[in-house]
Amino acid sequence: MQVLAIVTATVCVALLVMSASASELIHDYMVQDVCVDSDDQAIPGLSPISADCIRHRDLKPGERLMYHRHDWPSYAHLGRHPQGYQRGDSVPYQTTRLGIISVTTWDLGDGERQFGRYDGVKGDGGSFVILSQKFVGSMAAIDRRNGVQLFVNMDSCKGQINSDSLKVGWPFFSTRMDSERSGLVHSRLKVTKALGSCPARYSHIHTEWFALDFKPMVATGKSGSRSLSAIVSSHYSGPDMDRSPNMERMYFSRELGRMRWERWQNLLIQERPNDRKRATRLRNSGKCVAAAPAPKWPGEWVMVACREMTNIVPSDDSAVGTDIGKYVKGMYAGTVLEKLLDGEE
Repeated sequence: MQVLAIVTATVCVALLVMSASASELIHDYMVQDVCVDSDDQAIPGLSPISADCIRHRDLKPGERLMYHRHDWPSYAHLGRHPQGYQRGDSVPYQTTRLGIISVTTWDLGDGERQFGRYDGVKGDGGSFVILSQKFVGSMAAIDRRNGVQLFVNMDSCKGQINSDSLKVGWPFFSTRMDSERSGLVHSRLKVTKALGSCPARYSHIHTEWFALDFKPMVATGKSGSRSLSAIVSSHYSGPDMDRSPNMERMYFSRELGRMRWERWQNLLIQERPNDRKRATRLRNSGKCVAAAPAPKWPGEWVMVACREMTNIVPSDDSAVGTDIGKYVKGMYAGTVLEKLLDGEE
């Protein structure tokens, strides 16, 4: 089974458990900031990458969000979808069992699907991330095709699948980014939909991360002049990286949290019927501007999908923001994740 293929099209949600071992640096990369006035009150509609933002800090748990991050529309859809196709915010969130977590929502808003409302199997979903001693990584995902998927790591699963056995999950990057600015880890992973005994077999994944000065987009097809310090995390499938057929890449910054996602295909290993057309269409669309370089591993790598969540849109009600907690709760309520986050094992 190719694990990457399962979550490549996933509309992601990222979640990071805050504990005594979680450094402020790592938390800063997982939660977006809000601009504040001299009384430390969030300013409606203003983002931390705005030229008018004089001071900013992490959004606090339970605090209303005064702006949203959307992706960028293509040149062809500038008039029809000026706010893009997806919304993705990185916010702290309180759970009963795991305490304060950080959640990056991914919310579709095209046609019958609406921004600010969890539309379930019609398209909304996410990836849930937990902090282990060594890594920040995803413990689970929700998507419209596969529903809830738990990421069980062979290194941490001992007997039964529970929150402890999911802590390593799908690694993103080291918790020691102050000293480990780049790295590579090989993991054995199994995707399952239910709690129970640890799996007997696991798939191979490889995660590579590095720091990058990143210039976020300010319009369709256009990067801005300001650089952000970003962490780039790339995930490869297969027993070794030289033979990996595909790769999923994510970008994190201290100002915006998880802010960009890319999907790459190695055409020399696995060329699907429309991969070259998808790559050409993406390059010409303006939806994403080139950022980190193509993978250094052997092959013919092309980027076939990308979303950058730096299209800043004021909240629908900028006086109070949007109830992001209601959206997040609606996403996992009634699933196996509710037991892991709010119940008793």
